[in-house]
Amino acid sequence: MLSKGVKESAVQLLARILKYYDLKADAIYGVSPDIAETIVLRDGRIEKVAESIDAIIRSEFKKCRAIVELFDGYESAYACVK
Repeated sequence: MLSKGVKESAVQLLARILKYYDLKADAIYGVSPDIAETIVLRDGRIEKVAESIDAIIRSEFKKCRAIVELFDGYESAYACVK
């Protein structure tokens, strides 16, 4: 659940920041205390993922130029910048 006045999740905010700086990421993963699962934003769609964010970072973020993490005070979002 988003706080009053907040119009986007951490995943959507990180996507907007990456776009602003012209950084490319295939997917943006998010973790929220509201749900017990990791979510992914890929190709404009948000889906639930069965793996934990730690497992995803260990397996899928190996070839990253950088890992970008955003914590908005409530939710976290992660992206592998290529």
